[in-house]
Amino acid sequence: MDQRPGDLPLVRWQAGDPEGSKPQFGHPPTTIFARAFDDRGYPIIKSIDWDAVVGYEPHQATSWILYLHGLKDARIHSLLHSLEWAMEGRGLVFPQWPALRSSGLIHACMGILLQPGMFSDRDPWSTSFTSNIYGLKIYYLLGLCIQISMAERQYLYDPSCVSELYDIREPFFQFVWDKRHLLDHVYRQNEKFKYYLLFAKSASLAVVWLRRILLTVNPNLPPLPLCMAHTLLHVWPFMASRPSSLLVIRTLYHILRWEIQDFDAFFDSYFQQVDPKNDRDPDHMIIIGMLGVKLQDKHIFGDAAFEIAFVTDAIVASQIARVAQYPRAIGLIPGYISWLHRQMCSSTSEQFTTSDYLALFLSTMRTLVKAAPDMVSKQIKMFAFQLDVVSLLGFALVLTVKDKVGLELDTVVDLLKILEEPLVQSLRQYRHPRNDYQYFTDILCTSEPIWHDVLAELRAIHPDDDAQEELQATGIKAWRGLGMATDALSATVSSSSGMIPPQTSFASAWDADGSPVTTSIDWQKVVDLETSHVASWILYLHRRRDPQIKVLLPYASDGMRVDMGCVPAQWPAYRESRLMLVCMEILTEQDMFKDRGGTPWTFTCTAYGLQIFALLSFCIRHVYYSKGSDRQNLPLMRDVFLRRESFFQFLWDKRHLTESKFVGFEDETSIGFRLISQTSLVWLQRIFLQSFNHLTPLSDRAAHTLLYHWVYSPNGDMYKNSCIGTLLGFMLGDEENVHEFVDAYFRDADDAHIQRLVAHLCSHVQADNDDTPDEEPFAAYYVLTNVIIHKADVVASMKLPNECELFPSLLIGYHRQMCHPTGEMIKIADRLAPFLSALQALYKVIPASMNEQVDAYAGPIDFISVLGTTLVRAIKTKHDAWFELAIHLLGRVQVPLKRSLEEHGDARKAPGNTTPQVHLDEMGEDTPDTTAMFSRDHDELSLPTPPLTEFAQQDDCNMDGTPVTASIEWQKDVVYGLDLLAILFECLRALMVMDRGVVEVSLISELPEIMSQVEQPENGGIFLLLPIIQALMNGAPEYINKQILHAGDLDFVSFLGAQLKMALSGKLSDAKNLVY
Repeated sequence: MDQRPGDLPLVRWQAGDPEGSKPQFGHPPTTIFARAFDDRGYPIIKSIDWDAVVGYEPHQATSWILYLHGLKDARIHSLLHSLEWAMEGRGLVFPQWPALRSSGLIHACMGILLQPGMFSDRDPWSTSFTSNIYGLKIYYLLGLCIQISMAERQYLYDPSCVSELYDIREPFFQFVWDKRHLLDHVYRQNEKFKYYLLFAKSASLAVVWLRRILLTVNPNLPPLPLCMAHTLLHVWPFMASRPSSLLVIRTLYHILRWEIQDFDAFFDSYFQQVDPKNDRDPDHMIIIGMLGVKLQDKHIFGDAAFEIAFVTDAIVASQIARVAQYPRAIGLIPGYISWLHRQMCSSTSEQFTTSDYLALFLSTMRTLVKAAPDMVSKQIKMFAFQLDVVSLLGFALVLTVKDKVGLELDTVVDLLKILEEPLVQSLRQYRHPRNDYQYFTDILCTSEPIWHDVLAELRAIHPDDDAQEELQATGIKAWRGLGMATDALSATVSSSSGMIPPQTSFASAWDADGSPVTTSIDWQKVVDLETSHVASWILYLHRRRDPQIKVLLPYASDGMRVDMGCVPAQWPAYRESRLMLVCMEILTEQDMFKDRGGTPWTFTCTAYGLQIFALLSFCIRHVYYSKGSDRQNLPLMRDVFLRRESFFQFLWDKRHLTESKFVGFEDETSIGFRLISQTSLVWLQRIFLQSFNHLTPLSDRAAHTLLYHWVYSPNGDMYKNSCIGTLLGFMLGDEENVHEFVDAYFRDADDAHIQRLVAHLCSHVQADNDDTPDEEPFAAYYVLTNVIIHKADVVASMKLPNECELFPSLLIGYHRQMCHPTGEMIKIADRLAPFLSALQALYKVIPASMNEQVDAYAGPIDFISVLGTTLVRAIKTKHDAWFELAIHLLGRVQVPLKRSLEEHGDARKAPGNTTPQVHLDEMGEDTPDTTAMFSRDHDELSLPTPPLTEFAQQDDCNMDGTPVTASIEWQKDVVYGLDLLAILFECLRALMVMDRGVVEVSLISELPEIMSQVEQPENGGIFLLLPIIQALMNGAPEYINKQILHAGDLDFVSFLGAQLKMALSGKLSDAKNLVY
């Protein structure tokens, strides 16, 4: 029917068009289904038959919706009801849909929903146009439009349909996510709340359908917004319809598996946006709680079961902290176990195999066991018999060994260990019946029939290689351990609940249920005569917060105070009862060491924690020194080895206990914790290296903790050297990660400690009169240089004490390394390379300050030997950066060196014998003895006469009285004679001999070969001498001219001849004047 003049034109809302979302309303649309009209001929609204309008005038329905909405006329509810009744469930037999779609119904609904003020009235009984009821009706209508578009598949051949849906995708997805609070009333069953009940279903299905339509038409569509996937995740728990729920899960599964790259970022973004509606049941808690419910649904199997478990695994892996703290997560473990039982017995999936289901189950269990072991242990114990966990894990054990999946096998073994305690406790029921463990007596009946069958299957496996053979042995051992658990009446380990008192014959009173009264127990006799129960008693008293543990711990520790090499009488029982693991479990509890001091005494005070730590340390010490019983200790240390990361993290987290001042050793708590931490770490590392050939990587917190404690250890402490020495072993064994280690340490420690660390390192490398062993100075020197190399900008900006300045500390530390009486295992390059790299790093950050420090310290501190070593090493390794650095420093050092010698004479503060150590190591460690060059057995014209020196050892001379160069004290020659050029020429000659691989050489007879080396610089080192002399001439020309007086003694003619030939040929034209 034609539209009258002045009627409301068709308004099509366009995304981002404010005018489109606020149409101007004039006269009502026309209709022939009104029973009355006004005097102008317009229909009276209350007389309109809306069912007829929808059925016979569908092209006017959108205009009527916009008109009535603009007038805020309540009769729009009748129109919406007619539309919903006509569209619900119609699909392909809804002939009015083309007219409704072409009239812009989709855009009109979207425009209304996005108007300001919509959904602002949350009164459930309100009928206003801003109420939730009205908004949900409009949204439900929009969802029906998308559903019909999907059912008709018009998007496959109608571009206009696809265009409309594409236009609304962004605002629609965002709208659904923004209105997620409408799910709050999902459980109300009143008819008034029909739309609340339908929102979860319509919201999720509309999102799924719209996504499917867009991706079907255009598979290369840009990534859809994350709020779409967040909506599916949020709405899923509220869906009562199983088919709809499974459809949502399948969509979410495909998004997570193929479209989301970073699970952690995706779920973090979701949980950060979810606003808790109340303290009892925030939205994210509902989602976590529903995971177990969905997993236990016996009607979900096949592909759908795998998909729902995959989504659950993704949530658990990325949000384990939230899962672990949720009280209703009590259903997660039984849900997963029953899910796996169902898939093992009746899965009909053609896409996924039994191994796929098992791998997914063990992946989730591995995450939970590692992050929330208490929760896993509690839930498995509660449901072990009802869900027949024993048979399930037996099947998993066999399958993981056959498939050769070591990581999954470890998870199965951990779960089997959790089951051991219920078996042990069920055996104790006849002595102490307790309600908490009554139903565990039936576990024995459950496990016995299958135990022998599983063991037989494990033995029947024929390993293909050594790795599978090791897995088979591990599986058999774990399964046998479960069978032997019924006899394990001594303490179990960290999975033990510690809530049942062990047996003792040394109590004088018992309570009503037959348990001994702890105050009546003679703890000395328990330790001496019932040693196997000590671990159980410690765990029991700790869990019960019984103060009697104060009496027990000293007795337990005293028995371990024996000399090295002696075996404490209690140790075999302590080892078998896993006392070390009990101590480690107690120490790593969150509240330990919470209260400083020991008055008043509590279970969270440091005094109590140190008692537990000391007992653990005694055990570690005995394992380390009892090398004759490694075979007996190995199973225990393997369990300790598996817990090393959490233990190292505990030590790092409690590092604040070492920050107290040590004036007069007043803080016994801090000193005790530091000392025990240092010794325990050092001993454990040596045990791991000996028993498992494992060197702790720098990524573990052990290295951080050692360095932290070393800073606060007073000088002279006998364990200070072991601490820094062990850290050096970590760094040398994991050199690739030193940079990450330094970065992490600087990031996690506070600024005050970092400054104290640098000052302590500088002070330590300078101390030349300390009583520390020989290995420690190099360790501190190596740590300091690496700290400067990787954090030069931070270190250079620190205000250090005058006695701890960086440059003199590095220089003196380097001299100590070169002049050290021992340390032959440390090569020259290992000492020199970090020093030069540190200098380079500082020059890049503070070049001006470095030049000032070179000028200030070049005289007081021997710098010549450093530069000589640098030049030789640079020439041998062709290291351009080192050579350029040495040339720069040579130019700066001459003037302050001359000034210092004139002022102080012989009183230079330089360690003796520095230069001979440098020179001889560099020239002699991998080259022939160059002293043969100076033998008088050769032609006088072939070899030059060595210069005379008074600093050769009297007994180290050749037959003709000339000095053996290896005996010359080059340092004194430099100090008194200033024969720097002599040193350089000797280095050059030795290098030339080394490069040619001969012992005796005549410079004159071999002049053609020498010239060939000069012409090909990459094959030799002789061409580098001229730039060296040039640098010295620029720095101190008078001093160099004085040294030229030695030219006759140094065979300078042959060298000048070679240089002059190159200068005249143009190859060294810049050096022509210098040669002349």
